[in-house]
Amino acid sequence: MKSKVKGWKVIMTDIAFAYPPTHKIDQNYQLISELAFSNEYSLHCKINQLKTENAQLKEKIQQLEQLVQLDGLTGLSRRELCLDVLNKLIAEPTQEQVSVVFLDLDNLKTINDKMGHHAGDLAICSFSNMLKGHGTKGSFVARYGGDEFVVLLPGFDEYQAEAWCECLQQKVFKFPFKESIDEKHYIGFSAGIYTFSPSGCPAYSSDITANQLIQMADQAMYEEKRTKKLAKEIYEA
Repeated sequence: MKSKVKGWKVIMTDIAFAYPPTHKIDQNYQLISELAFSNEYSLHCKINQLKTENAQLKEKIQQLEQLVQLDGLTGLSRRELCLDVLNKLIAEPTQEQVSVVFLDLDNLKTINDKMGHHAGDLAICSFSNMLKGHGTKGSFVARYGGDEFVVLLPGFDEYQAEAWCECLQQKVFKFPFKESIDEKHYIGFSAGIYTFSPSGCPAYSSDITANQLIQMADQAMYEEKRTKKLAKEIYEA
């Protein structure tokens, strides 16, 4: 653009404005839109991919946590999970009562000594399978260690827990474990029961722990073992 100044007049000459053609603007806009759409689509795909990977990782973590909490030989829950479940039952204000059953196999040492530890493992697995099949709604079964097991029976009073143990004893006698096709072996157990009512004694339940309840059931189990041993000595005398 050129201008000449004469007095107070400004004369504009050779005015030219360079506007790009309209179709060029449309092409640029379309290109930008396509790039934006492509980037947005790629971003959504990446987000969905990450969500899927996160879900898979969470599932693997849960599987690993379950494996850590399960006993390798029997597939039953381990002691740590048993304590956690029982502590939650104790803390539940609406829980009327829970019976803790401590079970100990009577003649596992004899089986190990006479037939080897492989037979002992078979006996433990056989008993574990019976416990799994003898569970009730809401019950929890764990291998506490070695030949010791703990069963939690929410809602069961002492008499109901005793009846549960008697039914289990009948099942054990009815279905001996087999070391081979021709050999059958019977295994007995001793049981100790402790029934606790969180709602019945709230002041006491605030301080009680799962370990303490299991120890009480364990003491009851040893009392039964001593009674059995004494009865056997009197019978053989």
